[in-house]
Amino acid sequence: MPSRLVGWSYFSWCLGLTGGRVVSASQAVTMIIDSVDTMATDTDSDSVTLQLLHDLTETIKSRKAPGRLVLSITSTSSLLPHLLTPTFSQALTHARLYDPSLLLHMHRVFLLAPPPLTPVPKFYSVFTPFVHRARRETESLVFGAEVSTVGSVEGETVVEVTVRSSGSKRTGGVERALEGWKLSSGPCTLEQLESLVSCFQTVQGVTIQKAAQDPTQNLSFNLNLTVEQQASRAQVPLPYAHTGEGSVSTASAPTIYYDPDSADDFDDEDPDEDLDL
Repeated sequence: MPSRLVGWSYFSWCLGLTGGRVVSASQAVTMIIDSVDTMATDTDSDSVTLQLLHDLTETIKSRKAPGRLVLSITSTSSLLPHLLTPTFSQALTHARLYDPSLLLHMHRVFLLAPPPLTPVPKFYSVFTPFVHRARRETESLVFGAEVSTVGSVEGETVVEVTVRSSGSKRTGGVERALEGWKLSSGPCTLEQLESLVSCFQTVQGVTIQKAAQDPTQNLSFNLNLTVEQQASRAQVPLPYAHTGEGSVSTASAPTIYYDPDSADDFDDEDPDEDLDL
């Protein structure tokens, strides 16, 4: 084992993750690694870094008391896809940060408002491909010149939280949600972010305007009836009001009415002789 990994093993032993003396086996432990990328740089091997993190995870699981491993990693790291797999850990809470300018850009270009104004499945069907595939466009929004025109407020961010629980059967054990975060006050809803106020006000303003608009206000004639006119209309019989209901009538045998005249021939021998064809 390289000498740099020996330091990590000794650090793990000092925390009592292997049953050491500092932390008892019955005490909950939370281990935080503030930079997985730094570990990968020190070890100079992704496979060695993954194996070390896997060993730490298994050690935490083997303890009687609950524990968790908190990792800080960049979204462009090659180790991130491996850490998100159920093979590494079935239970997972993944928090990913986005600049509010991304949501404003989607609302302006795709006419897609943030949840809860847009259903979550419909929103993620556009949001996920845009964020994970159009990386250059998202980086230009956050770090480029366009960021000054979209209304981002310093100290605010959007957090996408993905929770995967091994015991949850709902939605396949994975749940996702978008929340806001202010550096001054902590977590909040998306509506409480000043960066997204214009987005929510625009959508709500259009909804209120549609609900308040009267379709009969610009007509050249009046469709409203007075009380007397409504009573008169109710008394008018409708010609097809009882169609299909059927009427009660007595059934009678069919009858043929015939009035004989002088030209008729009543010869029983040849009744057809008088017919002129």
